[in-house]
Amino acid sequence: MALPGFMNLKRLEGRIVALFLALLLVVQVASFALINHSIASNADASITQELATGEKILLRLLVQDARQREDAARLLGLKPTTLNEMIKRHEIGVRRKKGEGTDASNGSKSRIQSGSELGRD
Repeated sequence: MALPGFMNLKRLEGRIVALFLALLLVVQVASFALINHSIASNADASITQELATGEKILLRLLVQDARQREDAARLLGLKPTTLNEMIKRHEIGVRRKKGEGTDASNGSKSRIQSGSELGRD
């Protein structure tokens, strides 16, 4: 079976077609590499921005929590460190769903209660 004339590399027409196909392949590979690099850099920038936003929110929440504890200590006539010790001793904190949060030191589930479970509303 003979090849068509445009596929025969011995003919000028076949060489031109082969060169065109090779150039087309090079352009496709270069485009793929450029697009892949752009997507990766955009994803990195987006992740960096989201992490910075999350960090700002976390810091804001930590400051808010510290202020609330200071206010609570002042209202109770306690030092903030005393209030913090009492909170730790009585394991008062945010209620978590079953399976969330383990104590990293011994691997056991931590006992966390809300104020309403202790008879406070």
